Amino acid sequence: MGGRLLCRYRHNYGAYKMSELAKNEFGEKWAAIEVKDAFLQHGTRFESFYCAFCDIPVSPVACYGDEFVKAPHFAKLKSDHADLCPYGKAGLVAYGINRKSTSATYKFEVDLPERLVPIRAARAGTTPKAIKPSPNYPSDDEIKTRVKDSAGNLEIANQYTTSLLRTLAAARRTALSQLYKLPEAKKLADDAKALNNFVFGELAKAPLKLYEEKTNYKNAFHGIGKKPWNGRFIYFGDAKASQSPTGFTLTAENGPPNEPPLTIRMPVSVHVKCDISHPVNLMERKTNECLLECIATDAKVYWFAYGALVLNEARDGYELRVELPEHIYVSTKKP
Repeated sequence: MGGRLLCRYRHNYGAYKMSELAKNEFGEKWAAIEVKDAFLQHGTRFESFYCAFCDIPVSPVACYGDEFVKAPHFAKLKSDHADLCPYGKAGLVAYGINRKSTSATYKFEVDLPERLVPIRAARAGTTPKAIKPSPNYPSDDEIKTRVKDSAGNLEIANQYTTSLLRTLAAARRTALSQLYKLPEAKKLADDAKALNNFVFGELAKAPLKLYEEKTNYKNAFHGIGKKPWNGRFIYFGDAKASQSPTGFTLTAENGPPNEPPLTIRMPVSVHVKCDISHPVNLMERKTNECLLECIATDAKVYWFAYGALVLNEARDGYELRVELPEHIYVSTKKP
């Protein structure tokens, strides 16, 4: 589960059901986190969901729309889960599956995704609908078999992950907003350095994995004004956009300082590979529309991008190359 606190200095692992596993009307198993990602990527909406283990109807919560405070999950409707269902009285622990836990304590009430993961392939649109499940519970043996067959998926579904950079950026923004409003932060309002040390010290307590790289919500994100770290991280800044032969280039003049004597800011170029005329999905289309609008109005674009920020061949600037639409998030609004 993510780093959501219901009261200060208390972690809430197991406090409420997070991302569960369910079957859609086609009989396909989806984690709620995957439903959220598919909606943001493709605009996908499913008609109905049923518990993957005991077949009761469930409803997706926080799966559709741009709200990022609550982690996506499924909620039961009228019927309770069967007793032996891992979401019923038996619980996950009865099947040897433990929810991820952490000793970190956070001072903000926002569900933070714990990991950036590879994207789920888009589903085929020709799949026929499955037979609607019986209103009766499956047998105990059938439930046990379903759990055994889906153990890997079940464990993954109960972690809060995302395949989209924009989700991580939005979650971090919400956490920062809440941290700056805390009484402890307000007491430090006249001391900018102490205030930032407090806020980002709290943010550093929230763990995050960028694929297999372990980090946290402070160190995973880097503004472009400082010398970049080695490796792939999430960089952010503002820039002017222009079209390029392979998509777009975002150019920022306020990049890292040059090599000693470190007196001159070097430009940063973010090269976004995309098909402007034929975007691969809804998310790429929205990115293209935002960047084209900024070009037309000569407006700044605010961006987050995942990748390695490195010196270019001429060593007169830095560049970051974005190959996948899920690795870039742009907006006309300052984050």
